[in-house]
Amino acid sequence: PPSPTARTDARPVLWPPPDQRDPEYPELVGSHSSAQSWAVLPLIVHGSAIGVLSIGWSEPRPFPHVERTILQLAAHQCALALDRARLDAVRRAERQVLELLGEGTRVMVSALEPAAVIDALVDLAVPRLAPWCAVYVAEGRALRRVAVRFDGDEVLAGELRGRAEQLADDVPPLDIAFAGTALRVTTFDEAAIRARYAPSYADRFLARSRTWTVVLVPVQAGGQVLGVMSLGSDQWGASPPDQVGFAAEGLAARAGVALVNARRFADERRTAAMLMEAFLPVSIPDIPGYDVSAVSLPAGARVAGDWYDVARPPTGEYLVGIGDAGGPGIAAASLMGQLRNTPRGLALTGHPPAMVG
Repeated sequence: PPSPTARTDARPVLWPPPDQRDPEYPELVGSHSSAQSWAVLPLIVHGSAIGVLSIGWSEPRPFPHVERTILQLAAHQCALALDRARLDAVRRAERQVLELLGEGTRVMVSALEPAAVIDALVDLAVPRLAPWCAVYVAEGRALRRVAVRFDGDEVLAGELRGRAEQLADDVPPLDIAFAGTALRVTTFDEAAIRARYAPSYADRFLARSRTWTVVLVPVQAGGQVLGVMSLGSDQWGASPPDQVGFAAEGLAARAGVALVNARRFADERRTAAMLMEAFLPVSIPDIPGYDVSAVSLPAGARVAGDWYDVARPPTGEYLVGIGDAGGPGIAAASLMGQLRNTPRGLALTGHPPAMVG
């Protein structure tokens, strides 16, 4: 046909009236058209045809030289405009990816809980990258979904969240989790979806589309795979756009670093909490004639240098003390232990209150 010919040969194809056209294009014999003449002109940019411009007339035209020149100039202007639009679209997509990764860095690095990091990851991905996102963590030879977002079906996402799947070694998410495979693209048709999900879940996926393309990305840091991020779409065809893969890898890398930091912070906080609890008294003595109770509610950070103590020295009196070692975290809790134990030791060895304070 004329359009592929114009693009392949990078030359204009001028249709004369049908009786002159049909010998050159016999496949068009008998085809109906409201136009009597057509000009099919290649849109050439940087030496390559990126499309064609077709113009039809209701009457036969001889296409003199001047008219041919004008048509080619019009095609050239269309080609330049199309090329600029495509370039602008690419730049806009790149800018959106960079903005997404910048937001991902800001949000995930500021998250202090591992669960908050993962929630931030799926919230950033849906719907800007894909309508479906799931994050898995390894538990033995199983993967557990710890976060799921499904654009337009939060009920399904909630039902799938937290389900552990016993998967064969050749199932893509498990393969990535334990082998550290890089980004992978796979396609799930109806049979694959029904084989993987319970009927009620599979029906919900298939109600939206019979075919899903999935991008699987390892979430890792320092060479250790912490989990897998899965992005799925019913709009990608055989492969997602390049910017989706780039953004998915970027978000997964940021999530890996943020997870390591959040887990380290959580471990430190648990250690500090245990240290703080160890320094505070397990019980307080009964004081005749008084109802005595105590609770520690540090202002600001959960682990800090706030402390209290109630003790009974050998003199038969009672020591009641409160104090604060300024600052949050383990350092303040450790200093608190020293400050608390020092006056307690002085009091129990018989020193008067003036010296204890």
